Amino acid sequence: MQKRSTSYADLLRDWQDLLDRIGQQVPEFEEERAPLSKSFQDLQELRGIQMGLVAARRRITQRLWEVRKQGKGQARRLKGLLTWHQGEPPG
Repeated sequence: MQKRSTSYADLLRDWQDLLDRIGQQVPEFEEERAPLSKSFQDLQELRGIQMGLVAARRRITQRLWEVRKQGKGQARRLKGLLTWHQGEPPG
């Protein structure tokens, strides 16, 4: 039994190989080949968008942690200033 691959890269490679073989060996099947060709293009485009979103998500997550850390320090300093202003012992 042949191993089933689930990666997009493997799937796209398989589809491209199939499309190429059909195009070269049986060009009269172009009408039957067209739907898979469209799916191939759509999958490539969507995968590119997805990978861009993954990268953007990582950058946003990093920035969220930076802003959170910065805000926590600012809040701590402001609480200390308020405590000092009110003359209350910190705690």
